[in-house]
Amino acid sequence: MISLKSAKLRKSLDMEKPNLDRIWETYVKLGQPPVTMPFIFDAIRTKLYPMLNSLTKEHKVKWYCFLLHGSRIKGDSNYYFHIRLEPEDEIKDKEQVNASLPDYCEKEMTVLCKDVENITTISGIDKQLLKNEEIEEA
Repeated sequence: MISLKSAKLRKSLDMEKPNLDRIWETYVKLGQPPVTMPFIFDAIRTKLYPMLNSLTKEHKVKWYCFLLHGSRIKGDSNYYFHIRLEPEDEIKDKEQVNASLPDYCEKEMTVLCKDVENITTISGIDKQLLKNEEIEEA
């Protein structure tokens, strides 16, 4: 259990819901199996945390989340961190988003999501556990 005694820490953990029309995606390759928990934690500590901390401190990103999963490309057995982020309002296009990301991000895979209104399911998400069963909450 985590105790949030510091108001500053509590505030830093508060994030507003993202504007789904402005979500961009990128990937960070972890490597091929076996991918162990210590390896994952080390990658979070050395790659994801520094990148996301820098982007938020420099006011380039308003919101982010990341998942760990296998490749979306057939025949690629690597594992990846799949990162979704909402850039600050001043950042409006792919070139600006890519310029904000470190070299280890797959920039050619950065895409603006346009069709989120039509999503009715997310793999592994039980809609009954969501507020009003709204997939947008996930």
